[in-house]
Amino acid sequence: MYGLHKGFFRSLCKATKFFEMVNKHHKDAFDRISEERRERILEVGTEEFSSKGYENANINVIAKNAGISIGLMYKYFATKEDLFITCIQRGMRILTQVIEEIMASDDKLLIKAEKLIHLRPFQAKCQLHSAV
Repeated sequence: MYGLHKGFFRSLCKATKFFEMVNKHHKDAFDRISEERRERILEVGTEEFSSKGYENANINVIAKNAGISIGLMYKYFATKEDLFITCIQRGMRILTQVIEEIMASDDKLLIKAEKLIHLRPFQAKCQLHSAV
């Protein structure tokens, strides 16, 4: 049974990496900025989308709260949808890394399951940043 779960998580991780490679939803300019600025934009975007929903989220507010102009935001993303998808991809990367860390640990299967069940997005984000 453990092998089945381990295989599932490997497949999830591979699918996430494949999705990111095939479906880039930001412009090349976004790749050229500092990692700190990219993370700030995506953190602010994630907060806006999660608190207001996609329809009510405002890309102008996201740009302002991220400390960039709306013109610069559109230099990085063609549409609000592209920013949203990029935020989702970031969340998938964080979740995948945390799952990989849990599954690679020497903990017993039940402990791993408990960690996965109690996983919170904020905790996952904190673990990711502390690992970097």
